[in-house]
Amino acid sequence: MYENQSKYNYPDLSNKQVVIAGGTGAVGEGIVRAYLRSGAKVIVLTRSSGSGEKLKKLLVDEKNLSSLSIVIGDYSSFHGAMSLAQEIVSEHGKITDVITSIGSWWQGKTLWNVSQEEWDEYFVSYSTAQLAMVRAWIPKLPKTGTFQIVTGGSGVTPVPHSGIVSMEQSALLMMANVLEKETQENRRIFSYIFGYINTRDRAIKKPEWVSSEDVGYIASLASANESLGSGQHKLFNQSYFKEKVAEFTDSK
Repeated sequence: MYENQSKYNYPDLSNKQVVIAGGTGAVGEGIVRAYLRSGAKVIVLTRSSGSGEKLKKLLVDEKNLSSLSIVIGDYSSFHGAMSLAQEIVSEHGKITDVITSIGSWWQGKTLWNVSQEEWDEYFVSYSTAQLAMVRAWIPKLPKTGTFQIVTGGSGVTPVPHSGIVSMEQSALLMMANVLEKETQENRRIFSYIFGYINTRDRAIKKPEWVSSEDVGYIASLASANESLGSGQHKLFNQSYFKEKVAEFTDSK
C-alpha cells in the first residue's frame, strides 16, 4: 500500500467529480489517490497516453479505480484547455472541483544567464497552462466548488539559481489572490505552498516532510467542507499539515 490509510479520515466525496491537471506526476499521484479513496469520480488530464497508463498501473491497489478516467489532450494553451473542458463536460457532466499541480523543478543558472528556451519552458509555458485552466474552468464550476492550486515554497522564498521557477510560482500565488478577489464568494479558490514533499520516486524521504497524499488529503477536505472559504495555505511540514487538517475539519 502506498500510504497508511489509517492516517486519514477521508471525507465522503461520492457526489463530487473532479478534474486533476498534473495527476500523472509524483505529487499528482497522491492527489488522485486521495480523491479516489474519498469516493469521487476523478478525471486526470494528460498530454501523453503513456503517462496515463503508467498512472493506472501505480494505482492498481485502489478499490475505487473504476472511478478514474484518463483524458488525453492539450491543456497548456488557451484554446486547448477550453476545448478539453467542453469535451469533458459534454461527456462526463458537471465538474465540481479542479486541482492543478502543474510544473517541474529547475536549478542551475543565475537570472542573467537564463536562456530564452529555459525562460519559455519554466516560466512562460507553465504560467500559460495555469491561466488556461483558470479560463476554461472557473466559469463552469458551481459556487460550492473549488479551484485548487498546488505550488512550491520557492514562490515565497527566493532560491538562488532557480529564479525563473521562483518567479513563476510567485506569479501563480498572485494569480490565486486575484482570483479570490475577482470571484469573491462565487467560487472557492485555494492555493497551497509546500516545501519538500515525500513522493514515491524521491530517493531521500524525511518524516517531518509532508507526503504527496498529505497534499491530496488536504485538497479532499477543502472539497468536502463547503463552508470553508478561499485562502492561501502554507504546508511546509507535518506541523503545518496537522494544523490545516484541524482547520479544514473544525470549521464545518
